[in-house]
Amino acid sequence: MAGSRNTLLTAPILYRPLQKVYYRACTDHFINDWIRFESNEPYITESPLPLGVPFALSDPDYCHKLFELLVIEHNFNRDCKESSIDYLLRTLFNKLWESYFQDEITPQYYKLLKLRTAIQTNPGDYWTVSKMAGFLRISPGYLQNIYKKTFGISCMDDVINSRIRMAKEYLIHNTQSIAEVSSRCGYQNVEHFCRQFKQITGYTPRNYQKHARS
Repeated sequence: MAGSRNTLLTAPILYRPLQKVYYRACTDHFINDWIRFESNEPYITESPLPLGVPFALSDPDYCHKLFELLVIEHNFNRDCKESSIDYLLRTLFNKLWESYFQDEITPQYYKLLKLRTAIQTNPGDYWTVSKMAGFLRISPGYLQNIYKKTFGISCMDDVINSRIRMAKEYLIHNTQSIAEVSSRCGYQNVEHFCRQFKQITGYTPRNYQKHARS
């Protein structure tokens, strides 16, 4: 299997065993990811994916990481090497299947998913609709529309929920003051933090902490 990545096109190609391999870049910038493998698994041998024909890939960065992980697992003799390679290869083929057959999974969806991951990983950052729209290079109004349609929640509500979820962890497992927790979770005003926390959880931060620890 080979995957060529350049500025205009991202295209995986699956080759049959012993098939002559030939492809080249259509631009000056070219990144070539490839692996050779043998398998009798039905998800590979009976796959409906085309052979020897490039097709569009929805999430090239994710698949590139899978290539890297496959190479790492292949090069290091670890106890779970074979099963890890199998799971990674299955995941890779799942992504290829999604790209080829599921029209609703678009490159824009994966960009939205990366944004949501960034929000939920770093909810304490200074998130605004304008900043999030800039992340995807679209207008704030359009972002709000497609984010709600995609995930069933507005982008700012996602930020708030992620901040409160992180605040719960701090309140249970750390000894910071309420003001310190508020600041670490991205709030510039501790009263605003307490108000949102109670609105979502039904407890003030201090009462939640006492209740959880008891």
